[in-house]
Amino acid sequence: MKYIWYDLSHVYEEGMVEGYGHLPLKTERVVNVTGSKITNITFNSHSGTHIDAPYHLVNNGITIDLIPPEFFTGFAAILNIEKKELEPITYDDIKSYSALLEKVDFAFIRTGWEEQWGNESYTWKYPYILPEAANLLTKFKIRIVGIDTMSPDPSIRSGLRKGNFAHDVLLKNNILIIENLTGLKPILGKIVETFCFPLKIKNGDGSPVRVVARELIN
Repeated sequence: MKYIWYDLSHVYEEGMVEGYGHLPLKTERVVNVTGSKITNITFNSHSGTHIDAPYHLVNNGITIDLIPPEFFTGFAAILNIEKKELEPITYDDIKSYSALLEKVDFAFIRTGWEEQWGNESYTWKYPYILPEAANLLTKFKIRIVGIDTMSPDPSIRSGLRKGNFAHDVLLKNNILIIENLTGLKPILGKIVETFCFPLKIKNGDGSPVRVVARELIN
């Protein structure tokens, strides 16, 4: 069998955009005594394309290391919900994809905001998910919701943030969240087999994740 593969993760590098108050990624390249090259890396668990475990905001929520590996592979619906800056994703936006969402394990939302990656506005003017839309997502049997923005909730800087509603409703229902997806445009409207394995961090609230999808070539 032959597949077309899609890389849905951003590159990790110094200077990449970070969430408000997050420690920026730093690298130190060294040569070991054996002559081998080693990179010392400092980053936070929610930098770049990453996944949030329930423990991120739910005090008794499961941590990333305790979630079995099969949880992180399945079929994803790629939802085309284009939005402008600070424009919300609504109940009707999600409802219009109900038939597709009934068939899948993951829901990946492309707002188009991935194209702003690297710009200062990416970190705070992004589209977000309204409470009623987040609630609707819990009515399906999906295990992961992904989005091409910093967060499913509006940024603090926008003045629109009133708590962490989208995070709370999804994570309390053990629906994990992937933030900062990219590369979704070629697979819009499709269902694709997807793999998104995190690092196995002890008591982890989240982890960087390499998200890839594939389509079988007929």
